Amino acid sequence: MRAWQRLLGFHRSGRGRAAGPLRVWLWWERLTTWWWGLRPVRRDGLVLYSAQRWKGPPVRLRDGTVVRRGDRVLELHLRNAAFPERATDSPWPHLAALREDLAALRQLLIRDGAVAAHGVTLFGEAARRLGFEVRPLPRTPWWQLVRFFLWGLRAIYHPGARGHKPPPWPAEVWLPGDTIHGRVDSR
Repeated sequence: MRAWQRLLGFHRSGRGRAAGPLRVWLWWERLTTWWWGLRPVRRDGLVLYSAQRWKGPPVRLRDGTVVRRGDRVLELHLRNAAFPERATDSPWPHLAALREDLAALRQLLIRDGAVAAHGVTLFGEAARRLGFEVRPLPRTPWWQLVRFFLWGLRAIYHPGARGHKPPPWPAEVWLPGDTIHGRVDSR
């Protein structure tokens, strides 16, 4: 483990507890959860969401859906605190619960009139397996900072992932509203 990881408390954090400066990660996560009005897609689910207006440039998804500035999207976040409760260091065992979340997400997309669901994650391969369109993010200083923050959250919440090795580069994940309807219905 590198000295800066020890200094930040990576080695003493885990299972939902943060040590040293990593406590700031917990504070920031709680603040942003409140600020963005994140809610669970279903009771006891692993996914949180907020309905937002897309502020980025137009995005064309594989299925032909175009997300334009001002379109309604559901921004997705993992409910990190649920991972220590379920005691595993891999996202794979959570796929059944995540599939249930996707069924609930379908209803939310319809109810909120959203054109797509969107998120940023270190677990791009798990998202791909769930049917998300996964896109790499550019290697810019901003995304390096986001990766660092997600690395800290992973050290706090995901058992066995105390930051010994760098996480994968974060990926952007998309799920078009039309695609989710067919995918979830055909499970």
